[in-house]
Amino acid sequence: MLKNQLPTGVRDELGINAGIKETTVNTIQNYFYQRGFEKIKTPVIEYQDVFEDYDVGQQRLFKFLSASGNSVVLRPDMTLPLARVLSSTQVKLPAKFYYSGDIFRINKALSGSQDEMTQAGAELIGFSSMKAEQECLSMMIELAQILELDSIQIELGLARFVKQILEMLTDNIDQIHAIEEALFSKQITKYNQLIAAFDESEYTSLLKIWPRLFGPAQDVLDEIFPYKFPERLQEKVTELRQLVSWLQVRYPNQNVEIDLSTRAPQDYYTGITFQAYSSQSATFLFSGGRYDHLLNHFQKEKVAAIGLGIDVDQIALISQADCQTTPMTYIYFNDNQWELAEQKLMELDKATLCLVDSLEEAQKVADNNDGQLLDLTAEVIK
Repeated sequence: MLKNQLPTGVRDELGINAGIKETTVNTIQNYFYQRGFEKIKTPVIEYQDVFEDYDVGQQRLFKFLSASGNSVVLRPDMTLPLARVLSSTQVKLPAKFYYSGDIFRINKALSGSQDEMTQAGAELIGFSSMKAEQECLSMMIELAQILELDSIQIELGLARFVKQILEMLTDNIDQIHAIEEALFSKQITKYNQLIAAFDESEYTSLLKIWPRLFGPAQDVLDEIFPYKFPERLQEKVTELRQLVSWLQVRYPNQNVEIDLSTRAPQDYYTGITFQAYSSQSATFLFSGGRYDHLLNHFQKEKVAAIGLGIDVDQIALISQADCQTTPMTYIYFNDNQWELAEQKLMELDKATLCLVDSLEEAQKVADNNDGQLLDLTAEVIK
């Protein structure tokens, strides 16, 4: 019998856990609203075609058939549905949106990850200026402070740096894919064997240090400074360098790293990517990047865009661990004391009306919930 059980990968939320998560979402949404972003909400169910060209978990989706016989999925991502909305409506660009909602991805058994996750975030559409990257980074830093997270560490990257370098060395797609996978999975022995084919290349020395191209931002920039990249890639490297300089000036105490040896957070990113984590979590709390080609998936025109995603579940867990629980005050009163009881309810930080018929029952309710009893019939606190 399964009627009292939940499917693997999902969970119920109640009490303090649900309250902290709701507060986290409201705090994030209010912040974006105050910055002039507009709310956008998309359905939980989308046609599978919305995600077909991007690696956002096509093999790990909750799939089923709609009444019309078309393949639909529980959304595994929030950005692609937003792109669908923009391509099918007359929204004036540029524009800024914020969102919150659940996404669904089937994770490996025993991985410890949930299949249902709550995400919040912001999308800046139609902005090609680096000011868009700067606003996203500013929002990460400021939200971390508002949410009382430990000082975050920012990690920057370039979404297609690896592929663009390898495409200069070979047009063998299988060879490129094999080197990428070895590099991203840190299979160093296999990686060294694969790059041996390019010992005579001008990028040989870069290939050899590539698995170590991560760490303090300035150190990584110094490592790649001697290399002359093709114009399209050099522009991205220059933008990365400018962004690091901007961060150093605006947030001189902010810890900033660069990683050019790992996979981009999402397959649809095209430029600078960014992630942020803190000592309170083993996973990234913030993640985002530029995706200037994404709307081409839905329309002919290319539109500059950049997004920032926030892991609400992880932040709520951190907040819960740091939470000093205030005991509930249970207000016991007579029928002729409703006005006074409502007044006390509004005055106290954490209280509720106790609706039982006797003082003895009221005391049991308070004791069973580790709370305290306010007996208005005697006008004393017990």
